[in-house]
Amino acid sequence: MRLACACVVLLARSALCAQSAHDTLALDVLVDEPGTSRVLRAADFTVTDGGTPLAVEAVTLVQPSTNTAPLPPITTRDDETRVAADASRIVAIYIDEYHLRDDAAFSAARAAVAAFVRRLGPRDLVVVRKPLDSLVTIRTTTDHDAAARIVEAAVPREDDLLPRSAFEQQFIPTAPARIRATRRQIAVSSLSALVSHLGSLPGGRKTLVLLSNGFNVPPGEPALPGIDGLVGTANRERVAIYGVRPAPTASSTVPGDAGPAAPRSRELLVALAVPTSGFVVDGGDAAAAGLQRVLDDASSYYLLTVRTSQALADGGLRPLDVRRLRSSTPVRARAAFSVHRDALPVFAPRTAGLPEGLTVPRRTSPLILTWFGQSAGGAGRTRIAFVWEPAPRVPGARGPLVRPSRIAMAVTTMDGTPVFQGEVSPSGRDAAVASQPQELAFDAVPATLLVQMDVMDAGGRVLDRAVRDLVVTSFTALVTFGSPAVYRARSARELLGIGEGRTPPVASRQFSRAEQLVVRIPVSGAGVASTVRARLQSRFGSRLRDLLVHAVDIADGAVQVELALAGLASGEYALEFEAPGERAAVVARLEFAVTP
Repeated sequence: MRLACACVVLLARSALCAQSAHDTLALDVLVDEPGTSRVLRAADFTVTDGGTPLAVEAVTLVQPSTNTAPLPPITTRDDETRVAADASRIVAIYIDEYHLRDDAAFSAARAAVAAFVRRLGPRDLVVVRKPLDSLVTIRTTTDHDAAARIVEAAVPREDDLLPRSAFEQQFIPTAPARIRATRRQIAVSSLSALVSHLGSLPGGRKTLVLLSNGFNVPPGEPALPGIDGLVGTANRERVAIYGVRPAPTASSTVPGDAGPAAPRSRELLVALAVPTSGFVVDGGDAAAAGLQRVLDDASSYYLLTVRTSQALADGGLRPLDVRRLRSSTPVRARAAFSVHRDALPVFAPRTAGLPEGLTVPRRTSPLILTWFGQSAGGAGRTRIAFVWEPAPRVPGARGPLVRPSRIAMAVTTMDGTPVFQGEVSPSGRDAAVASQPQELAFDAVPATLLVQMDVMDAGGRVLDRAVRDLVVTSFTALVTFGSPAVYRARSARELLGIGEGRTPPVASRQFSRAEQLVVRIPVSGAGVASTVRARLQSRFGSRLRDLLVHAVDIADGAVQVELALAGLASGEYALEFEAPGERAAVVARLEFAVTP
């Protein structure tokens, strides 16, 4: 069944074609044209990379195999890898019980998702996960009925904060605000692990259906950490995320929504789905039709073979513009695509604590705030800077105060090759009493790296662990911005320390009105630093005032602005930096919050 609408849907994903190890890309593109059976050709498409046209050399229509023989059962990881290579579609269902309410809308959406699972074909794989399911036992299955029964057994828990397992009793605080914050982090970590597992399986496009009313971040709090990393991982692993939100948009009462017209919980779902080429379905009654669209998206696409204008680093994310020629219909594509080199072996990340073949589960530690800065390095490499600080204690939280003292960090490639390791104290403390450096820095080749961190107390006891992917950007354009580094000062002495280079940047993006910020951003390009402009904006993007930009006498050609927060009302703001580029202006944006 085809989607009954006039829009053309294009989803761009990439893998390096085996024809060339350096300059040929394969993009799977989805096109839906109701009422036509014409097979599109290379002349029907245009693909550009940063404004540079890419030659479309071949187009192939890819559809599920007509073979209806059931896939063999899966019992081991090796079975899963072998069977996935022959599967027609690979689908994951994540039931976010922590952010669902027990009402009629949920019941309708749950029934629609269960029916969707049962409609999958005999050569489709599916996996169903919930928030507290083990991250190391993720396994797809050919038993669709068993998977549908797991969906039907889902129990909404948004209004129920009582612990139901030993894990919740032992590790989740009792304060309501802290419970909700921890549940949000669990959901994002679980989704990240699920996306990584899907990406470790052979095959092209994978589908992830997220049944959730959205992550209810209260007004005034910064956006949920981990969302950008999750989107990047999904784009790199060629996973499309689709949100099914039982709560209707026009009358949402989800805690933390900014209002019935534009609830923030829905905005976070959109921030996950749209950049990965998915969409969000609102209302339980609309779930069945929306899931049919999801199935259509997974059932037919075109494989475009294009010639690139330059060699690209494996695993790097780049924007890609795919359009239909001679067509005014809109295009839906990923925010970025990832380069996968077929000439290189693909390894799942390993750790000594997991059996061979299982990926390292990604997770965010609630004990720390982290910042990874990137700027252009030498010889085509990228300079990485890292700082961290303890996460603020949630008001009303009970129990002993756990205060991390240092982090031991190990950085490797995806095949386990060491890149960097070191220990670091939190930024913001007096450097004279810090047990370790307050900032780590190293150079890396543009690629995707695996970062594993042990969070320790003063005695060296491991309090928690964090695992994340780090996508290292390639600074090859004529004009590029690096990552904005934020320094905070509460006194003239601290401001002097920033100017003398004795103070590291901070990871926090929430500041008090008693502080002054110094924001420093690297910019590459001959003579570009003198042309950089900066402005302060509201959270909605309206300009509040222009800021004075100072050149900084350091090797990376950085510029900085200084901003006293005393004159700002409490709320969310953004700094936007702009420099003239080769074809269009280059823009970098930093969001932050001001508290009393």
